[in-house]
Amino acid sequence: MVSKTIKNQQIRRFKFWLNQDLQDGMRYQHALFQRIRTLDYRHRHQIYHQASELAQHGDDVLVTYEDKSCHLWLNLRYRLPKISA
Repeated sequence: MVSKTIKNQQIRRFKFWLNQDLQDGMRYQHALFQRIRTLDYRHRHQIYHQASELAQHGDDVLVTYEDKSCHLWLNLRYRLPKISA
């Protein structure tokens, strides 16, 4: 499975509660995703590297970008990986 990169205009954002904390979510092509990491666009190689690793393990991930930020999203049907900030 390969990670996908899409423009932010192609998604629908929403907020939801998970583990007693407000999370950022989005809908893309009938699937729901949770934002699991955000970095400055200058460090996008880290986002793409992590997305590639997750995709190699079979996770459904997306990378979006807007202004000066890149976001990594994980399909809510998949497990939530441990992310070091």
